[in-house]
Amino acid sequence: MFGELPFRKSARAKWWDYDNSASYFITINIRDAHHVFGMIENERMVLSELGLLADRYWKEIDQHNKNIRVDLLQIMPNHLHGILWLNKCEGDLNTRSMHASTLHKTLKSQHHQISPPKESISTAIRSYKSAVSKDAKIYCPDFKWQRGFFDRIIRNSAEYEQIKENILNNPKKWKSI
Repeated sequence: MFGELPFRKSARAKWWDYDNSASYFITINIRDAHHVFGMIENERMVLSELGLLADRYWKEIDQHNKNIRVDLLQIMPNHLHGILWLNKCEGDLNTRSMHASTLHKTLKSQHHQISPPKESISTAIRSYKSAVSKDAKIYCPDFKWQRGFFDRIIRNSAEYEQIKENILNNPKKWKSI
């Protein structure tokens, strides 16, 4: 068919509707693993100007997405890890008990969507990456994100605590090349 795009395998879980309320562990990488966000010194991340920009924009995600709350972020030289909370229900987003195991799960419908739903994690990440990319050109003219992002639906409080600890300890585990 004319104009048909090549098939791209989605990294999203097929059994999960990403419009559901839950907490999400997010990883976003820089294309070709370039170290643009700063460097690790004495097991601590020291952010570059571009790293500071990425940090500032991450903290603003919930200002642009009324159903999303920023929980945690750890920027590394060539990627970042964070936790976002999506709440499509009325109520308090600050609860630490909002995990996939305690929420109603629904299978994704079989129809294909061209764009992710408004106020979804995918839309928030797409907007975040776009905003950082636009302003990153000042500091790094060749800046590019890796396509997409990785996510993990956090299923319970124990998993949340383990992920949080891993994110916070990431700079201590970094091996410089």
